[in-house]
Amino acid sequence: MERIKKIIELGIFFLIQEAWKLVCNLYGLFYNPFLVLRVTRKERDWMQIVLIGIVILSPFLLFSVGLPTWVVGQKILGLNFPRLNRLALMGGGLVVLTEGLVILYLLYWAWKVIKKNHMNSFSLK
Repeated sequence: MERIKKIIELGIFFLIQEAWKLVCNLYGLFYNPFLVLRVTRKERDWMQIVLIGIVILSPFLLFSVGLPTWVVGQKILGLNFPRLNRLALMGGGLVVLTEGLVILYLLYWAWKVIKKNHMNSFSLK
């Protein structure tokens, strides 16, 4: 019983630590993305890289699950709500626009890193 309690405590500590680092990294991506990308890569913190990727892609993932669900609801179940159709299309367009802007922002900073020849900051040495 004592071992299980210790494992749970360590798991909670790890969860809090990773959540805090994720919040700090997401905040840093808006103010100094070059530094955040360089430090994350230099520390080889793959968990943070995966978490940042999931957070950035989550609107697209939600939309890609929601759209087939909406289509199944309309075509197979026969649910038809004209006002919600318009709202779903506007919401989907907003998701795609936001996702595109975020990805362009990160690609811009990646390009700046390559242009300034700082690729050695991203090496796996």
